Amino acid sequence: ARRLLVPRGGGSVVLPGEVGLVLRGGRTTTDRVDDVPTQPPVERAAAMVDKVAAGAAVEAGRRVELLLDHWGTHPPA
Repeated sequence: ARRLLVPRGGGSVVLPGEVGLVLRGGRTTTDRVDDVPTQPPVERAAAMVDKVAAGAAVEAGRRVELLLDHWGTHPPA
């Protein structure tokens, strides 16, 4: 009567999302997912950091190029 459970086919019921949020104290998950894990800092050589950053920049450029090529033949809706 208060729509805390919504009937579903086959004799089952579903808990509405709003009710689930209230039961979880306003969170969308039962476990906290917004806590940043603590990791000890690791020393890296500046040359290694530069190499990894350059590789990531090249990879980003490659992916953008692939996306633009794809959009050239299959334009987005």
